Amino acid sequence: MDKMDGKTMDIVAENVSKLKELFPEAFTEGKVDFNVLKAVLRSFVDEHNERYSFTWNGKSKARMIAQTPSTGTLRPCKEESVDWDTTSNIFIEGDNLEVLKLLQKSYHKKVKMIYIDPPYNTGKDFVYKDNYQDNIKNYKEVTGQVDSKGRNLSSNPETSGRYHTDWLNMMYPRLKLGRSLLKDDGVIFISIGKEEIHNLTSIMNEIFGEECHKNIIVIRRGIKNVQAQFETIDSFNRGHEYLLFYSKSANYRFGKCSVPYEGDDEYHKEGSWNNHWRGTDRPTMRYELFGIKPPTGQWRWGEKRSTKAKENWIKICDELGEEIPQSQIDKWVADKERKKNCKIDLLRLSSTGKPEHYIRPSLGKLASDFWSDIKPNGGSQLKSCMGGAYFDTPKSVDLLARLIDFMCQENDTVLDYFAGSATTAHAVMQVNAKDGGKRKSIMVQLPEACDEKSEACKAGYQTIAELGKERIRRAAAKIKEENPGTAGGG
Repeated sequence: MDKMDGKTMDIVAENVSKLKELFPEAFTEGKVDFNVLKAVLRSFVDEHNERYSFTWNGKSKARMIAQTPSTGTLRPCKEESVDWDTTSNIFIEGDNLEVLKLLQKSYHKKVKMIYIDPPYNTGKDFVYKDNYQDNIKNYKEVTGQVDSKGRNLSSNPETSGRYHTDWLNMMYPRLKLGRSLLKDDGVIFISIGKEEIHNLTSIMNEIFGEECHKNIIVIRRGIKNVQAQFETIDSFNRGHEYLLFYSKSANYRFGKCSVPYEGDDEYHKEGSWNNHWRGTDRPTMRYELFGIKPPTGQWRWGEKRSTKAKENWIKICDELGEEIPQSQIDKWVADKERKKNCKIDLLRLSSTGKPEHYIRPSLGKLASDFWSDIKPNGGSQLKSCMGGAYFDTPKSVDLLARLIDFMCQENDTVLDYFAGSATTAHAVMQVNAKDGGKRKSIMVQLPEACDEKSEACKAGYQTIAELGKERIRRAAAKIKEENPGTAGGG
């Protein structure tokens, strides 16, 4: 892991330095001359009192908190660690606001992907109240989140009068600090429910920019049938939640992402054939093929590639005959490609006498923003790993593995600062085991006390952080056992 000295970066000084570099004429004796800055920016300055904006009570303080240096210190805990001297993964137990500040110095612009599953603000879930000068125990007692024995008291009922405001003030500085840790080609995914989807989108548009908003992805969630006992209901059961996707750069582009076929799409798994002629007009790509030279348009491939593909089709016909089922063609190509470790093209005449080329079987279809194929199986996965259902609604390892697989290269760093049961760390190790990668994870979790009536507490886990750490240890051991020689459990 990167060496951290426990000191925070001066974010304000860093931003002022960047401003001075861009607009040196706007500085006089080291101070910003706003009149000069306005003159330099000209039409980009809005002098009107009324404008489109998103604001709430406490927004200025939330912005200030994000820029205030931390008073905390990170202390190593070697006795709880596994492979301390060689591991690339970090689990930090503490208030994520403070931790994000402490990470700025060592991980500024080094994180490829952030995933967070913050409180949805349902009126019952945990809401952070920032008093960053206190230690965790005192901080939680003072803000009314726990009693003197560490038991949870906190909620954010709609009757509080600050239902959305409290949540926005908690999220804003954490999102702003998170953005500073992302690489220029970094991305962030945030799980959220209907309660705050609109407010979250608004503050993300402000912090990251509307042009960096990629998608709102719809995810399946488990459906509870509590309303079945009543004759009338006030709304339909919810069967989905959301995953907001933003990039740090407006110009960010990523490779095509495929998801498995399901249901009626099964038939697409076989290979197929496509017309080798296309309408775009390139004279240099018009040559004689099967005795045909098109007067307009072009062939899909250059002459050398097409000739080789014709020869490959002759070979397959010599080996398998003229009437070949598609499944045998697919198997022949797959076997040849595996043995030769190179791509095999095929080109033939169709039944109507037109050249057509071979399209390999697809293992999936192009991903959309509707991910109905991922089951809400996080609870069963956690139980399989830990032996009990110790956490409410944990995210699916499959969901996080897909995000990591889509977005991260083999040496990238993934950050989750609402780590919960550490599903993200589990997924990072699993993807590493699958492809031999060496991705690193940084998990941050407040030592929030488990409900004394919960299965987790009865099993000996006093805090959610303890549960998350144990899951990482167990998942790593299992992945190492099942995948010897990989970096999965590192």
